[in-house]
Amino acid sequence: VLPAILVLLLGIQGVIVGGVSLVLAFKGGGWGAGLLGAVSIVFGIILILNYANLATVLTFIWIVAILAIVGGIFQIVVAFQQR
Repeated sequence: VLPAILVLLLGIQGVIVGGVSLVLAFKGGGWGAGLLGAVSIVFGIILILNYANLATVLTFIWIVAILAIVGGIFQIVVAFQQR
């Protein structure tokens, strides 16, 4: 039961972070923030809808982790380019 609840919380967090990223993108954050926000919302919804099937969710968690690493690297590169 606990892993399913944690996956559900991760999905909710993905939707919230994605929504904030989309708002920041429309306020001038750039298309990268908007793209990562949209992808985060999609993965969050997938996790929320499939939180009971832990085998499927484990795959999506790995995908989200890879997306977070790539997104973090992308944001560091963009931050150094704006200097």
